[in-house]
Amino acid sequence: MTNKKQNVQIQWYYITLTILFIALGCVFVYVHTPLTVDSVKKCMAMYNNAKLAKNSEYYDRETEKVTSDIQILDSVLTVIRNRQNADSKTVMEMLYTYADSAGLRASKVNIGDVIEKNHLRTMAIQIKGSGAYEAIGRFTEALENAVQSVRVRTMNISGENSGDLKVSIDFEVTE
Repeated sequence: MTNKKQNVQIQWYYITLTILFIALGCVFVYVHTPLTVDSVKKCMAMYNNAKLAKNSEYYDRETEKVTSDIQILDSVLTVIRNRQNADSKTVMEMLYTYADSAGLRASKVNIGDVIEKNHLRTMAIQIKGSGAYEAIGRFTEALENAVQSVRVRTMNISGENSGDLKVSIDFEVTE
């Protein structure tokens, strides 16, 4: 009988131990699972933030490229519009328009005769004026972007310590 009693006690011991392990397992799952889920969610959020930051740098670079392309297209369209407007103007009007828009005060414009060379019409032009260094540069840039082909032969810039610079530009226009 003692042997049977011991067997029953051992069985109850194993049953109690099993219930205890099951209870501890449930407690472990219910307590640690939310912590694990939160940790996994936080890791995923950190990963997504890092991915977004990397994508943001990429998009910033792409935006800079697109902005640069837009600026180039805008300058090309401006040149095209200026050339279309220049088609309807005489050379004298065009030069004074360029000078006014650049801030160069043109005092004298001499236009030479039209000479035809190799089926091209060319004319020599000399313009004198005064203005700031930047105005002279803007005027020269406007000449460079003109409808007609322009070849600057000489440019003389002189000035004193104070006041505007004086400029004399000799160039040739080919139509």
